[in-house]
Amino acid sequence: MEAYKFDKGLLNHQDIENILVALGGFEGLITNQEIQTTIQKIKGMTTADISPILDVTFYDWLGRSQINEENLFIRQAIENNWLLKSEYVDQTGNKTYRIVEPYKLHFREMHWYLFGYCLERKDYRTFKLTRILNSQKDGFFVPRTDQALQHEKQYNEQEKLVIVHLSVDITVRHQFIERYGKDAVKKETASSYLATIELPENQYAYRFLAGFGHKVRIIKPKRFIAKYVNFLEGALKLYK
Repeated sequence: MEAYKFDKGLLNHQDIENILVALGGFEGLITNQEIQTTIQKIKGMTTADISPILDVTFYDWLGRSQINEENLFIRQAIENNWLLKSEYVDQTGNKTYRIVEPYKLHFREMHWYLFGYCLERKDYRTFKLTRILNSQKDGFFVPRTDQALQHEKQYNEQEKLVIVHLSVDITVRHQFIERYGKDAVKKETASSYLATIELPENQYAYRFLAGFGHKVRIIKPKRFIAKYVNFLEGALKLYK
């Protein structure tokens, strides 16, 4: 309605601080002039000094600025229905050429992913941004948004997880609590804990556990242990 005016009274000072914290954290992941403009507008909604007690900070890695450029290009492709042509390197090192209808960007854990429809595979796929090479515009497409959202939900649900039991050193206990909650970690001895978590049987899970070095030992299942040991042996071969 033309006569409608936004009531600033809907947001108190604490609400404004909370919004700025959220936007500021997001800005740490992706540089966007629109976000910066929004932050300035929201700051103008209060005359009080803004000094939030909560702060969200991400590491300012050099690669993140480069990912931001790729991220911006893909967002433009999604908004303008551009087909994207690129090379894609999978986790085994195989390189393929893809033409994709881009639908959505995801930020999971510490990584960006593109969800879209692959014309070569004739199906929906999720691509890790850092595995995409030489991405460029290759015409336009007619969106199939409803189907994309449906397949996205199915894709997110289809990854199989296994229950893994771990013996965790007290020095890394907090990291498992942060990720899986207090109920997943039980005291075993004065210096160790038992952690029961769900993990996929893939390279990402093995790299996650390997990052703890000798501070974490897998108890079961045996099949997961065998695959993890095989992963570690493959890494050791590089130094023999």
